[in-house]
Amino acid sequence: MRKKIYTVSPEATLKEAVAELLKYEISGLIVVNEKNEVLGVVSEKDVYRTLYPTYEEFYNNPEIYIDFDVAEKEINHKAEILVKDFMTTNVVKVSPDEPVMKVGSLMLTRNIHRFPVVDENGQLVGVVSRGHIFRSLFKKYLKPEPLLKKLWLKSKKSGTK
Repeated sequence: MRKKIYTVSPEATLKEAVAELLKYEISGLIVVNEKNEVLGVVSEKDVYRTLYPTYEEFYNNPEIYIDFDVAEKEINHKAEILVKDFMTTNVVKVSPDEPVMKVGSLMLTRNIHRFPVVDENGQLVGVVSRGHIFRSLFKKYLKPEPLLKKLWLKSKKSGTK
């Protein structure tokens, strides 16, 4: 779990949310209210969905979406859309003491990359990502240190790095 949490207000704009994603080189933000309660998540995928037409929109008016130069200019019009209007609201939250395998299973079965971690009062206390799950399981159960040392020694003997 990462305790450094990047959040955004539901009243922020798409442009502001994207600026945060770029600034911190992350792929998602937790949307919280003034009480630090989780309202949703904004991911790169949510931003893409906002910038591109739905299948129905494309099917009904394909001529509008075929000119990608025009589509790129439309991004400026979408920059002021509020986070609350495009965020994912059906958010799976986990507790800090949730079993790692359970959280990993939820991520895999629901194709979700990160979960907000909330305490017993519903307050946001962290974020857990697929990378956290992977590293936790790898370090705990697969004991990578001897394997990495063995690989390093093997590469050193063969002259590769």
